[in-house]
Amino acid sequence: MFNITYVDQEEQLGLGHSIYVAADEIRDSDIMIALGDMIFKAGYSEFCRHYLTNGECAASIGVREVDDPKKYGIVEIEGNYIKKLEEKPTRPKSNLGIAGVYFIKETTVLLSILDEMIKKNIRTRGEYQLTDALQEMVKSGYRLKTFPVSSWYDCGHPESLLETNRVLLDEKENIDNVEVLKDSVIIQPVAIGENVTIINSVIGPHASIASDSYIESSIISDSVIGSRSHISKVNLQRSIVGDDASVHGKHNSLNIGDLSSIEF
Repeated sequence: MFNITYVDQEEQLGLGHSIYVAADEIRDSDIMIALGDMIFKAGYSEFCRHYLTNGECAASIGVREVDDPKKYGIVEIEGNYIKKLEEKPTRPKSNLGIAGVYFIKETTVLLSILDEMIKKNIRTRGEYQLTDALQEMVKSGYRLKTFPVSSWYDCGHPESLLETNRVLLDEKENIDNVEVLKDSVIIQPVAIGENVTIINSVIGPHASIASDSYIESSIISDSVIGSRSHISKVNLQRSIVGDDASVHGKHNSLNIGDLSSIEF
C-alpha cells in the first residue's frame, strides 16, 4: 500500500513550476520525476537500477536517441557526465532526447534554482522549464549523468498517442465487460473498457474505448475514445475524443478534449 499526496498546480506554467509547487512535499528526500505522457514498457525498476549504479552524482536523467531532436529536451555528453541541456533547441548538437524520467539527489539545490527562476520570471517558451533548471545545476558545477531508456512511448502529441495506441494494442488485445454489443462487429486488436454500450457499429482495428461510453451506428478505427463519451452516426479514423465528450454526425477525423460536444 502506498500513501499518495496530490498537489494542485493551479496554473499550467511548465514542468519546472509543477515541481516547485510540490516543494514542501519533496524538499528533504531524493526524488524521481516521471512525466505522465510517457509510457515505459519495462516499468521503473530498470531505471532504479541504473540510478543506484550511477555513483555519486547530483541527478540522473533518462535519455534515448530521437529522430527529431527539435521536439525534445536535448542532452550533450562529455565523458561520463552531462555537458549541456537545452529544451527544444532550434539547432540541436545532439540527438539524445530526454525521455521523461529523472532521479534527483540534490533536491534542495534544484528547488533553490527553480525558486530563483520563478522570482526572476525566467521562462522558455512561456514556461518554467525543468531542463533550464538542470542546466543551471550543470553550470554551477554539479555532476549529472544519463541512463538509457528503451521501449519508450511518447503520448504527448496526437500522432504519437495514436501510434502508441497501435503498438500497445498489437501486443495485447483487451475487452473487459462490454455491457451491450448489439448488431456490431469487433475487429481486433481493440481495447474496450467496462460498461461500454456498442450498438450497430464496427469497432477496430486499433480502437481503444474507455469505460462507460456509448457507441451507436458508428465506425471507429485507429482512435482513442475517453470515458463516458457518447458517439453516434460517425465514421472516426485516427481520432482522439476526450472524457465526457459527445460526437454526433458525419465522417470525420478529429481531436477533441474533455467535456466537448460536436454535431455535424
